[in-house]
Amino acid sequence: VAFTLNWFPATVETNDLVTMHIYGPVKTFKGIEPAEIAQGTPPGGQGTGVRYWRAAGNKGTRYYVLIRSDSMDRVDFTLAQTGSIFPPPGLQVNVGGPVAPPPAAQPTLIPPGGVPPAGGTPSATPTPVDTRGKKADDAIPLGGTKTGLLPARSSVWYVDNVPDFNIPVGIDLNYSPASGETDAHVLFKVWAFRNTPNGPVFEMIGIGTKPADGMDHGMKFWRTSAFKSYTVYIQVVNDWDGDIAYGISNIGTQYPPPQLPVGTAPASQ
Repeated sequence: VAFTLNWFPATVETNDLVTMHIYGPVKTFKGIEPAEIAQGTPPGGQGTGVRYWRAAGNKGTRYYVLIRSDSMDRVDFTLAQTGSIFPPPGLQVNVGGPVAPPPAAQPTLIPPGGVPPAGGTPSATPTPVDTRGKKADDAIPLGGTKTGLLPARSSVWYVDNVPDFNIPVGIDLNYSPASGETDAHVLFKVWAFRNTPNGPVFEMIGIGTKPADGMDHGMKFWRTSAFKSYTVYIQVVNDWDGDIAYGISNIGTQYPPPQLPVGTAPASQ
């Protein structure tokens, strides 16, 4: 069995914000329960507006497919079971039709200078929290160490230029609370544009992982594998059910990665 997802608008931006999650039976201490077993990927490793996943046998297994969009704009989609057809066919996406409008977002405000003193009152002219970093094309430049507080089930984007070094460069992420549970749900993804005969393709080129066995919880690390200069987009993802404080930095050739300070405020500029 195979599932194919097509959506509109099929852009570089939505290519990262629309995901397909596959759930299947997994044996747990409670018995057999549905759990996420895979995610749809672009067929052949590239393409915008399409995700594909094919099961490896397991005849008679029931699967559940979750379509998720983190885009602030409307996304129309078509999902189909496409069997053994590969490459998967392009599905017709019906664009339009009534959709309930999302609730208006309420701005989060903080007083200038941060938290007011105990017993004090916030300033009459509060400063809005930085709203950048919600999308790759609005990423926050990563200069020095950036810190912030990332709400549950959300992400923030940074952008950095990897110089033409003779030695790989590393990206270091620290977060709190640091535990085995948050280690399983907090990470960062590294994206870049790759030139193809059909034009640039925005694709994931790496993912932050635990630097080495035995190292403390609350740290993820990634090192470049290419020695030429290029721009990378770093998506810090909190897929945990609670907020996390984090710090992220381009630490150059330093290894083991250092312990970074973590923030207590929304993503820093």
